[in-house]
Amino acid sequence: MDYRVLVLALRLLLSSFMALMSGLLLWVTGAVTLVPLTSHDEAAITANLVIGAGLGAGLAGWFFGLRIGSHRGIGRYQLPVTIGTALTCAWLGQLFLANLVYANVQGIGVKTTNEVCGAFTGAVIGAMAVPLALGFWRVLRREEP
Repeated sequence: MDYRVLVLALRLLLSSFMALMSGLLLWVTGAVTLVPLTSHDEAAITANLVIGAGLGAGLAGWFFGLRIGSHRGIGRYQLPVTIGTALTCAWLGQLFLANLVYANVQGIGVKTTNEVCGAFTGAVIGAMAVPLALGFWRVLRREEP
């Protein structure tokens, strides 16, 4: 039996979880250190959300999407493309997913719960796009997952 697709799915599941946790960690770190220094400027809070979610999810998606132990090297393009995709999707998620998907989410004590949920959803989707595409490409070419 061929387990390559199952291994790819498990790796992407672990990568998605780690991307979400890493994005949350960077966002909370920025909220504790950066936001008090900016006197609660709305643009700084939004930038902290997008950069924290996108950068954290992109780094974790790239790191856990690697083929650890493989004989081939990782391309130089993969890290900046993964981080750029995660940042772009975090920004788009904060803009569009907040009103489309998370319009009915009620937050307790959080002013922008919809934007937070949208940014993290977009960041994880963007961070997993590159490892998912490369993983399926390797499986289709019958290489190791």
